[in-house]
Amino acid sequence: KVDEVRAIADPVGATQLATELADGLQLYRVACPIGVIAIIFESRPEAAVQISALALKSANAVILKGGKEAVKTNAALVDAIQEGL
Repeated sequence: KVDEVRAIADPVGATQLATELADGLQLYRVACPIGVIAIIFESRPEAAVQISALALKSANAVILKGGKEAVKTNAALVDAIQEGL
């Protein structure tokens, strides 16, 4: 799944829509980061990796809150992600 995210073109700064209004005024919709994304997920440790990959690709920060059943696994995955950065 992370390889699929890596293969996606960089969305930041991409023009998604361009329209010419009256008197030559041009209107553009350009992709930009949201800023911070907060995600709460249950005991799916792979979710931390997938969500982090999407957040990085879109130039956003992410706050993750995983289920208590996978606390140690999620902590290890987040440590590995941080070390990789």
